[in-house]
Amino acid sequence: MTINRPTYSKKFIYLTPLIFDEEPVPKSILESLSIYAAIFFDVPIKIGKKKNMLKDVPNRINEDSKTFQVDASAVLDKMEVPSDAFCVAGITMCDLYPKPSWNFVFGQAQLANSCGVYSLARYLSNFGSSQNTVYKPEEEKGGEPTIIRRACKVMCHEIGHMYGLSHCIYFECLMNGSNHLQEADKRPSFLCPLCLNKLYFIMRFDIEKRYRKMMDFWGSHGLQAEVEWLQTRLDIVLGSE
Repeated sequence: MTINRPTYSKKFIYLTPLIFDEEPVPKSILESLSIYAAIFFDVPIKIGKKKNMLKDVPNRINEDSKTFQVDASAVLDKMEVPSDAFCVAGITMCDLYPKPSWNFVFGQAQLANSCGVYSLARYLSNFGSSQNTVYKPEEEKGGEPTIIRRACKVMCHEIGHMYGLSHCIYFECLMNGSNHLQEADKRPSFLCPLCLNKLYFIMRFDIEKRYRKMMDFWGSHGLQAEVEWLQTRLDIVLGSE
């Protein structure tokens, strides 16, 4: 495992909205993501300035979904990393592909360059209905909480790579790989004991305090399954079970 940890001079995670040929990530979702990232990784978060990269990277129309896509690898090559950043996570509503031979990718990270990018496009129920996916909360099954859950999972998964966490093959885990939406939804919202121990080794956070903040976050979005999972783990940590 390659360890990568924030330092005094490079301690911020930047969440940067990227736009290409579509609307930016909704403000409400971006704000929720910034709150959760701060809790999950126990570091300060900055929301980066919205950046239009349409002219900077290759794009195409996907032959299967008929959606507009951009080259995620090229996006990462063009990402700007501020001097005080531990890493930068670009967030977009545009569909992504990692190389011409691939159909799509949910997200991609470059540990060496301290940056990653991920898309929310395929998490929306109207994906594929037009070239550009538009977020309409009233049309989403489960409403905004479902999108928040999916967005938090892919964000923490991709940023996890920038800490040095690889895809987990041992347990059901947030760091499991996924090749389609059903797999992504099946992936839990939290790290398995092995990957949690790796992140704890890097960050040395207070596990009880972290779990309680996570419970407050998920509860505020009405996601009771996450709250119950965390309560069970917290009971174990505190010796209640």
